[in-house]
Parts: sequence; structure tokens; C-alpha cells
Amino acid sequence: MVTQVKNVISSLETDSEDDVRIIGIWGMGGAGKTTLARAVFDHISIRFEGKSFVENVREVSKGSVSGLKKLQKQVLRDVLNDQSIKVTSVSDGINKMKKMMRGRKALVVLDDVDDLEHLEALVGNHDWFKPGSRIIITTRDKQVLVAQGVHDANIYNISLLSDNEAICLFNRHAFGREVPNQRNEELSGKFVHYAAGLPLTIKVLGSYLCGKTEPIWLDTLKRLKTIPLDKTLKKLEISYDSLEEDQKEIFLDVACILKDKAKYKAIRILEGCGFHAQIGLEVLEQRSLIYISYNGDVGMHDHIEEMGKNIVRRLHPNEPNKRRRLCDKEEIEEILVNDLGTKATRIMNLKNPSIHPATIIKNLQTLKALELLSVYDADRVSQKWVFNEDVKYFPDTLRSLHWTGYHASSLPKTFQANNLVNLEMPRSYISQLWEGGEKKVE
Repeated sequence: MVTQVKNVISSLETDSEDDVRIIGIWGMGGAGKTTLARAVFDHISIRFEGKSFVENVREVSKGSVSGLKKLQKQVLRDVLNDQSIKVTSVSDGINKMKKMMRGRKALVVLDDVDDLEHLEALVGNHDWFKPGSRIIITTRDKQVLVAQGVHDANIYNISLLSDNEAICLFNRHAFGREVPNQRNEELSGKFVHYAAGLPLTIKVLGSYLCGKTEPIWLDTLKRLKTIPLDKTLKKLEISYDSLEEDQKEIFLDVACILKDKAKYKAIRILEGCGFHAQIGLEVLEQRSLIYISYNGDVGMHDHIEEMGKNIVRRLHPNEPNKRRRLCDKEEIEEILVNDLGTKATRIMNLKNPSIHPATIIKNLQTLKALELLSVYDADRVSQKWVFNEDVKYFPDTLRSLHWTGYHASSLPKTFQANNLVNLEMPRSYISQLWEGGEKKVE
């Protein structure tokens, strides 16, 4: 955090009084944007004639004109140090800020902004402020900063904690010091590994475990493997809630089956399903819900992935066969073994199955509207499998078929593949697409 504070302060160039500068701190929920902004504010606020730290802009102004008026009044009163200032309407607040803010070099922090309308009402244009003023905006949505005219060089993408930073933060909350005794060191490391660099999760876990006995620690660790941390998921889900409906669908597809897929493949698959994939993925990246890795893959933080899967599980919690997406191994295998598949299922992602591959392929025919199928079965040995030419194994609705360790030497002849846009069969025994066909698999 010390390094990040120094970097942001450096980009603010507070010694220069030639201009008004706006910078953005952008990142996923729970990544420490507010903490960073507060640390910067505390370091440099003494250099300004007026200052205001406005918390929870999104929450206070959500669906309420009175909320925006309240925030305008706070900025005016804080910066001008005059508690008698009144704001009768948003337009009145804008006019007062234009006239009154120019007289003082101000430091203003707007925390958790998710709408350009908020910025138009609270910071407007550079000429509202005296030269030398600095505005810091924290947000999950990069597009809000871009639309406000914040230059890309002035948008700070907050990084997750390194292993050492995460351990120190956890220890401060769990033990009240940065170095625990050796007996707790290994167990602490497991909680830090679960948090995956996300400060919110580290703080919540450390505070909860503080003063607890070792059996409680062990039980908590076991619980996290099946029941994710609710406070973290709720914080992350705010970004999901702000998406358009088609963007929500794309997000859930990435969380359930397209994570770690090459971006160009993900776009091709999503477009094959009728989505505007280029725009959709860009929005998800701007909202800090996904990232594109250095080698061009679609990445997603583990907790955001879990948040997406948790949203999916909430739909028909006791009847998974009625869901559009299936990505839980036990639920998928129960559906396949008991022939419970329905037309509702559009996506299935099965990893390391414990059931026989013949059971999988025989019962796929019940998923008549399946579009995306992924099976990871790399440990299987080659098996001679004779397809019944009267049985429709793979539904013709498939857009993407990815089967690692596919056990047969060909695809069933009954599979037309007219809608298929993506076919991947790594580490498989397939030698030709269809038995007796001309197309060979290299």
C-alpha cells in the first residue's frame, strides 16, 4: 500500500499550481480503492486551502435527487468551511459550486462513483476549481472516468496485494501484529491463499478469526471450500447488478465456462450464441469483472468467479436441471446418471468426472438445447466405443464443444455440427471427426 500511495501522490503533482487535475483510482470491489484514496488524502490534504472526502457516492445518490443535493452541500461546506450553506436543488448546487469553488485550492475525493451524472453534479468542469486543485475519483467502472475526460495516464488501476502484503494485513487483523508465532504461520497462509490478494476478504477473515481457537480456524477453512464468504460476494455483486441484461448473461457465461479461454475464441463462441461479444467483454473489463491476460486470455479473479457461480446456484437451488448453466460436478453427474436433463440447460462444464464417459455421452441427448459443452477428463484411457447410429448423442444446438481426454476415435455420425463455431479436443484419442469421413484430426 505504501508504494501505491507514493505512486498516486506522484501522479497528482501537488506542487504544480498551473492546472486542475483529476485522477481516477479504478479496480474491482474490495480491492482497497477507498483505503488508498483515504491514505493519499491524509498525506496531502494539509497542502490545500479546502478539502472534502465524500464517501459512498453511489449509495447516497442512488435513485435520489436529494442524495446528490446532500453530496453537493457536503463538498461546498467542507471546502469553504461554512456550515450555513444550503442547496435547494441539483441545479442550484451546480451554480453555487461554479461561483464559490474558484476561490480556494481544493482537494476533493469522490469515493465509489458509478454514474457520470454524479460527476457532472459534483465536479463538473475544470473551470469550477481554482488552479492547483486536485480531484480524486474512485470507481469500479473505468468508462465513468473516460467519459468525464480523465486521461488514461491519470487512471490508476489498483493492484491486488502481493503475498507479503496480504500476510502482513491478515496478521494485523488476526493477531494485532504483522508477524504471528510459528504455530499459526502455516494456517494463516491458507487463509491468505484463499483471499487471493483481495484486501476486503483478508480483513474480514482476519477480524473474524481474531481470538478464536485453532479448531474454529480449521472449521472455518473447511467451510470456505463449500460456502464462500458472503460479505465479499455481496460487495462484488454490486458491479454485476449495474450491468445490462445481455452483459449479465455474458458475465455468467465467462464465470461458468469461458474463464481462461483465449479472448478471440470467447468472442467467437459468444457471437455464435447471438451476443454482442466485443462490446460485452469490454464493458466487463471496464467494470473490473474480468481482465485480459498478457497472452490474450479472458481472466477473472477467483472470488468474482465464485460470485458468478453463486448467482447461478440461487436460480432453482433445489432443481439444478432447470438452470441455464451447470458447472457443479456433483449436480451434473446426478442429472446425467438419473437421466434428468432438460431443455433449460444451455451450458455444461464438467471437470474431472467420476462417472464413466459412456454415461456422459449417452445422456447428453437429454440436454436438447445445449449450446456450450466443456468436459475435462484428461486421465481417461482410450476406449473402443461404438456409437448407435439411431441415437442423437450431441445436440445439434451445440456452438462450442471442448472435451479434454475425449475417449472415442471420432464424433457420432448423428451429430450434424451445423451450428458449431468452436471445436477443441486436446489430449484426446480422436483421429477423425466422423467415422469413415475424410476429415482427419492432426
